This record gives sequence, C-alpha cells and structure tokens, in this order.
Amino acid sequence: MSSIDDLRVRTEAVERAILERAAARATQWFPGLGPSPQLTLTPLSIRPRCSLYVVALAGDHVRRAVVAKVRRGEADADPTGGRPQRPRLRKTAAGVAELTALEFEGLTSIYESVPAGHPQFGAVRPLDHMPAESVLLMEHVSAPTLRDGFVAESRLGAVRRLAYRGSSTRPPPQRAWLNAGAWLRSYHDLPPASQGAVSQPARQATSAEVAERFSAYGAFLTERVGSRLVGRLAAGGAEAATEVLPEHLPLAVGHGDYVARNIFVDHGGRVTVFDPMPRWRVPRYEDLCRFLVGLRLSGLQVLSHGSAYGQTGLARRETLFLSGYFGEEAIPYAALRCYQLLILLDKWSALVDSAGGGNGWRAAVRERVRKPGDRYISREAGRVAALLHRS
Repeated sequence: MSSIDDLRVRTEAVERAILERAAARATQWFPGLGPSPQLTLTPLSIRPRCSLYVVALAGDHVRRAVVAKVRRGEADADPTGGRPQRPRLRKTAAGVAELTALEFEGLTSIYESVPAGHPQFGAVRPLDHMPAESVLLMEHVSAPTLRDGFVAESRLGAVRRLAYRGSSTRPPPQRAWLNAGAWLRSYHDLPPASQGAVSQPARQATSAEVAERFSAYGAFLTERVGSRLVGRLAAGGAEAATEVLPEHLPLAVGHGDYVARNIFVDHGGRVTVFDPMPRWRVPRYEDLCRFLVGLRLSGLQVLSHGSAYGQTGLARRETLFLSGYFGEEAIPYAALRCYQLLILLDKWSALVDSAGGGNGWRAAVRERVRKPGDRYISREAGRVAALLHRS
C-alpha cells in the first residue's frame, strides 16, 4: 500500500470515528435534537498540522453544528535537514496526543471560568476528547475572527472588497480590541489549578534567561543573514533585558498562540478565544507581545511592504488592547518593547530557517517570501529597538 493510500485509509477511519462519537452523544450534547438526528460530516480546512471538519446535526426542529479538530504529525517537530537547530523560546517538542489533551484542558478551563451571558467574553463549549484519534470536538461558533475584521480594515481596496464579498465580515468595533486585552488579563489571572497547570514548567522566568535568548538569536541570525544590524539589535536587547525587566518576571499560564486569528468577535465586540495551549508558565509579556507583533507582521502588511495599515491605526489598536489588559495600571512599555524585540528575533529566525535548505518549487516559494519578510522584520525590529532605547 502506498503512503497516499495509507493516509486515505487512516483519514477515512478517523472520519468514521468522529461520526460514530457524534451519533452516540448528540442528544447528550444537545437534548433538543430528538432521538435520531441526521449527521453530515464536511471538511472545513486542511492544514499542515491539523484538519478541521464540521459535523452538522439536524433534528426535527433543531439544528446544531460541531467542529472536529484532528491533529496529525509531530506538531512541534523541527526537521532541520542536518542544519544547526535554530534557537526557540519553546525548548522541548510535544507529540499530538499531549497537545490535543492540553488544548482540551485549556478549552474546558476557559469555558468553566466564563459565566453565561458575560458582556465582554464568550467561550467555546468543549464537547469531547478522542485520545486515540487525537481529535477534539467542540461546539461550532458562527462569528468572524478578529483577524477577519482586521483584514476588512486594510487600506488596500481590493483586499477590503474581497473580505466583504459574500460575507458579513465588517471592521470590528473598538471595544473588540479592548475586550481582547481584558480577556487575556482575565485568563492570566486564573489560578493555575483551574487550568490543570499546577506542575507546568516555566520558561524565560528570569531576566538572565531572556538575555541568553537574545544572545542565541543574535548568533544564529548573524551567521545566517550576515547582517551587523542583527548583532546590534540582539546585543541591545540582551542589555535591555537586564536593565528594564525585573530579575524574576511575572509569570502566568500562557495561552500559547494569542493572536487575532484565534479570537472570534460578535457584532457587539464580545470576544471568544480558542486554540489555547496551557503548556508553560511564561512571562505575561509573552502572550501580550505575540498579539502586538502579530498585528505588525500580518501577511498583508509584510507583503505590501507596510502599505496595508498605517502606523497611526496600528498604534491605536495596540493602545486599546493594552488598555484592556492593564486597566488603570501603568503600562510597562519598556518591558513590553524588550519582549516584542525578542519575539521579532524569534520569528525572524523561524523565517530564515524555513527558507534554508530543500529543493523544488516549495523551497523557491519560501525563498521568495523570505526576502520581503527579512526586510520588513528588520525594519520593524529597528523601530521597536528605537522605542525601547527611548523608554
């Protein structure tokens, strides 16, 4: 049997298992469906590390939908092809079984912590976990993401028209950015025990560890990119880490991928967050700065060389988000800029590493994407470094 045939057989087996589980528990999940609802499985999205399906359930007078997320492969694998491994903020890999279990725990803790009818936050309802198939089942949320709304705010007319076509997506209300910050603060403030994370290990818990990561990124990028600018940025970041960060950083269980594409927004600006990965206790700055860097490094902004969004608009969204997180507290801009620079170097290293090695059209595409990415990340890192030194 060829590898393609083997993949098809395994895929069909997983799809059957999803339908069987949904059929067995549909009336438990949604009592109003009646005794024998009709089920239909439809592929929603096929990604390198997971596949998404929608299971439509139709009863006599009620219709519901369930999303099935199927992980595959080693989600944190680092195929180097014999090249030196790039530095990472995450130190160890995890298999799909562990990641699936962690995500289910994360969704459960969020669902249990958000009261029904909360004016700012919603919650994805986790329904089931199928460990043998590395499958999560959760109730479908019918709403655009914050990223969808962000795309609809682009200054590129053709992109805006494409975002609107056949969709109800519109620019999100300002309160959505405030609520995104407030949600993250609420999540960080949850007791670790409620997130199943009492024994989770810590990463970058001290300023010395952060400074060491700056040095590692500087050495890697200087060798691979050959730019003196990288060395100066990394050295400046390492120095700033010891000056502006506390010796022991404020830690919280991290979301792991807190970015606009993982946040649903309803028409009133209420936010519902998904894809949690409560695997580590990390500096609170990490989730905050992944969100900020994600806005600045959106694909549209990088490929348009910064034309998709103006600096004033980006700064306004950042201010709303940070105000939502910190409320009446002073915003620690110096510490945030230091950590933004660290995450920019991490993303730059990933971009450089992904383009290295390999043959064929995929390698050629990666190399073509790398060139504008290099220039844009370099410029953005310089901007953040300049702000950091003025803090």
